[in-house]
Amino acid sequence: MQTGWNYKAYYGDKTVYYLDDFVTLDIETSHNDNIAWIVSIQLYFQGVYTLLRTPLEFIQYYQKLINDFSLDNQHRLVTIIHNASYDLSYLIPYIQLYLPEKEDRNGIYASEHKIKMYRQGGLEFLDTLSISGGQSLDTWSKNLNTEHRKEVGLYDYTKVLYQDSILNDQEKLYDMNDVLTLYDCFMKQLEIEEDATSSIPRTSTGYVRRDFRRECRKDKYFRQDYFVKNKMTLDVYKLAVKAFAGGYTHNNRFYADKIIRGHIKHRDFRSMYPTEIRCYPMPWGKAETVYDITKGRYKALNIPEPTIEEILGMMPDYSTITELYITKATLKDKKISMPFMQFSKLYNDESVTCRCIKDNGRVLYFKGGASICLDNYTLKIIQEQYNIEYHVLKCIRMKNKPLPKPIKETVDKFFKLKTDLKYKAKEAENKYGEFSNEAIEARNELMRMKGRLNGIYGMMVTNCIQAEYDIDYAQDEIENVFIKEEKITDQQKQEAIDKYYKSRNSFLYYIAGTFVTALARYELYEYIKVIGYDKVLYCDTDSIFYLSDDSTEKAINDLQAEKAKHAEYIIDEKGNRIYYDVFEEENDITAFKGLHSKCYAYIDCNNDFIATIAGVPSRTLIGMKDGKPVYLTREEELSGISAKQKMKGDVKVDNEKALKNVKDGFIFYVNTGTTCDYSTMCKPCEMIIDGHKIHTASGAIIKKLDSKEIKDTERPDEELIEYEII
Repeated sequence: MQTGWNYKAYYGDKTVYYLDDFVTLDIETSHNDNIAWIVSIQLYFQGVYTLLRTPLEFIQYYQKLINDFSLDNQHRLVTIIHNASYDLSYLIPYIQLYLPEKEDRNGIYASEHKIKMYRQGGLEFLDTLSISGGQSLDTWSKNLNTEHRKEVGLYDYTKVLYQDSILNDQEKLYDMNDVLTLYDCFMKQLEIEEDATSSIPRTSTGYVRRDFRRECRKDKYFRQDYFVKNKMTLDVYKLAVKAFAGGYTHNNRFYADKIIRGHIKHRDFRSMYPTEIRCYPMPWGKAETVYDITKGRYKALNIPEPTIEEILGMMPDYSTITELYITKATLKDKKISMPFMQFSKLYNDESVTCRCIKDNGRVLYFKGGASICLDNYTLKIIQEQYNIEYHVLKCIRMKNKPLPKPIKETVDKFFKLKTDLKYKAKEAENKYGEFSNEAIEARNELMRMKGRLNGIYGMMVTNCIQAEYDIDYAQDEIENVFIKEEKITDQQKQEAIDKYYKSRNSFLYYIAGTFVTALARYELYEYIKVIGYDKVLYCDTDSIFYLSDDSTEKAINDLQAEKAKHAEYIIDEKGNRIYYDVFEEENDITAFKGLHSKCYAYIDCNNDFIATIAGVPSRTLIGMKDGKPVYLTREEELSGISAKQKMKGDVKVDNEKALKNVKDGFIFYVNTGTTCDYSTMCKPCEMIIDGHKIHTASGAIIKKLDSKEIKDTERPDEELIEYEII
């Protein structure tokens, strides 16, 4: 690759040049109980692979790059790392201590320790885990069909190595393949997206945002009519943040810890979040205050404290966000198995004594005093499920307007491309074979477009005021190197909002984003009602497991038919209408068992056993056989199959035994997952460990857990619920 410069302009008054080649970086580490250190550093740049052993050699390597290319704030070199949060926890202390321009630094952080980008002077370190959408390097390389592949199973992470240890041939091969594979993946990504190091988005959502921004800029009406005119005030922003909530995930408490048999169905919504954006009224209008208890009657509308009924009466012309003060909330019927009031969304003065009965985080009974902020769709669900004693504190409303043309057309574009690419992938498999290069490339293109479609939601709900982090190893308190700079004053928050609306890169109205999940939860609720509380087994955002019979299927189909009258659609390449808002059937199920949210398992009509258990990995590498990695799956371990048995040969999951073992107290000893401890940081130093000289600033220590236990969560006393409701 011939090295040159490409550029990125900022606000027209400053031009930043990026070297169009990039460094690929990976590290391997080791640790004892208290301290961690780097064992090797692998780098690939300009066709040359380099293996280093200490962080001081790393500093020498980068100091030479800075000198050779005259790197500074306006002339930058990108280094890519897969899972930068881990690698940089070891390297940033040395970068800040020994490399220039420490004071000229900034970063992008998902949260503390979650680094998406770190820049110091002319060095910019990018996290390709974020860019790939969270794919492991092994998965990413397979999906992109790269020349090099990760050498799974060659590295023994239980072996303690030091910076003077002699690496064997397998370890060297593993080290080299990691960076060569990452280089191939990133080059393929740049090629597919027609990107350069200066232009590639720093996260997978950035691709979607870029596509939408481009289309919105083309529309002469969008910025003024849908963005600038709707500028949020600080009060409106605060309510929108409080009202935002994610999907709905819940297990029917009446069926918890029981094996349910019969005619069980599982349905998923097709592209649920894009459906809500595309098919339903969205609040694209300017927010206005309906009521504020601190001001009495709001003079613009001149109404006293509204009731919930009056607020809901503004639908469908308006969307609303309402802050309530609740003194009592009880289920109208204890048979309501899927309650929607979220305990974590209640907030109050700690001096107020409250009593609450919960079902896996959902409120069944509440008495005391707490505030909650609700969109009108969630408010409607709460009104139907609960008897509430309340006062309205604040209420705002936004006019529901037609979906902006550039948003509509871009959603449709992605939806159509996903549909057409399904045909292309199937045709490639039929013509060239499932494992042909043509089929692999077609499937990768399909996955990329699915990622675009799914990324629309993340783009819509990006908060315009982000908590700002910094990393500083020069301070005395080395245990707290991450500094979180909160926007603590209202003035600072307002300044951030003003800056957001002034930027030509900004184009999305945050309030509209908060209603994407609200609409999705409400649509899920509509289907829960027609199926029946006594038949729904489990819900997870865009899917429902339920007991089926003829009357239930008729009720579902009737609701679908009604929705189809208003559903949007695209015309695919074969001339077919492909609708949004479809509740699609998956494989039938013969047995189901759930404990709580994100913990359930079932046997499907093909006699396959499938389990989902939060915190338990789907499979774990247990060894190599005939040069190939061997894994023990979560389902196999639930069935009682040991790693020793799996290594000996073919094993078969005992479905019934596995299903019974989805219970409180079952312990995994292989699929245990890991923990990551960032608490052992120190300033760069030299120390002697087990007789070996080590240069380290420590870093993140990843430890495999010895065991992982399934734990049942809060299960309410039904007699107590009945007593409280009465």
